[in-house]
Amino acid sequence: MSTPVTLAEGWICHAQGMKSSRPQVSRIVVGLAGLACVALLGGCTGASTGGSESVGGHSSEAGHGSAGSACEEAAVGETLGHIVGEAQMVVASIDSLECSGDWASASATVAGRDEGSQPFAEVFLLQRDGDIWVLKARETACGTFSPGGPRPTDAEVPADLWEAVCLTS
Repeated sequence: MSTPVTLAEGWICHAQGMKSSRPQVSRIVVGLAGLACVALLGGCTGASTGGSESVGGHSSEAGHGSAGSACEEAAVGETLGHIVGEAQMVVASIDSLECSGDWASASATVAGRDEGSQPFAEVFLLQRDGDIWVLKARETACGTFSPGGPRPTDAEVPADLWEAVCLTS
């Protein structure tokens, strides 16, 4: 029996050639795979300035510049909007935002742009890189841990965010 795959994990699984078990992830994966290509090309051409979008990252990361890189709902929401927008989805609401240093955990309600699509909750892990928020893969940023065990020493996520981000599905 496979476990459900989150939006971010579905994109990362696709980038690594793995299959996901959630039907809506397939649309998301197609859009986010395009984002990965843009991100790779964006790294070659450099960052844009002004009001235009800034894209960077690797095959398992996506980032977008925002008007301000502060850990605020507007800046993080703008980044999430760009990320899910590539999959023809929208952020219906940001339900919670927790910040620690250059890290942010955002719980958001995401929905498809098609009429009648069912919204669903998603947890996103982001790290600030200069003025860009970058989507991070929880399975790598959370470190190697055993269920019920303590926060692993190889975890990148700050201790005060680790439990909320890494122990949620």
